[in-house]
Amino acid sequence: KIFQLYYEKMDTATFHPGWFLVNTAYTERSDGFIHTVDSLIQKKYFNLQIINGDMRAMYLQQSAQLALVKNLVASDIKVMR
Repeated sequence: KIFQLYYEKMDTATFHPGWFLVNTAYTERSDGFIHTVDSLIQKKYFNLQIINGDMRAMYLQQSAQLALVKNLVASDIKVMR
């Protein structure tokens, strides 16, 4: 039950800023997903972003950014099936 608390569903009415991390070397995501994330980084879509080797860290400051990331992940899951 410890994990249930940690992974509880997000409250969609309340947005909390946070980091979105992508490991490009060890991932189950498609090449298209990685390319899209890298394109957003190059366009400076995220105000704070860190690239260190195969790791990408983007700070989501707005709910619109989180919505975009959710859509990217959902679309990628459909492609991978």
